[in-house]
Amino acid sequence: ELGPVMSRAYLSRAVEEFGKAIRLHHNNGLTYNSLGGAYLYLMDYDRSLAAFLAAERYGRGDFLYTNIGFIYEQKKEYAKAREYYVQALIMNPKFKKAREGLELVERHLRT
Repeated sequence: ELGPVMSRAYLSRAVEEFGKAIRLHHNNGLTYNSLGGAYLYLMDYDRSLAAFLAAERYGRGDFLYTNIGFIYEQKKEYAKAREYYVQALIMNPKFKKAREGLELVERHLRT
């Protein structure tokens, strides 16, 4: 359960609003990133990935790469997940979430 602030209805409304913002300003990476985050909380990994990859066209960042890595991990595309976790750690070697994600996918890749 996501709680009252992050309810499904709230996230669905956020998706609508981010969609409107993208239609008005289609080259805003932060809006695509926010849309990807809303879809991620809704566990709609395909749409989340599409939004995060669109955000990547306009900018890069350790959180963005970690989110993309996480989605590929959920989709069991471990080699792709590894690539993005590594990129996140190049940008921020102390990013714990990226390090943990990398360790997990490397275990999957070894099996």
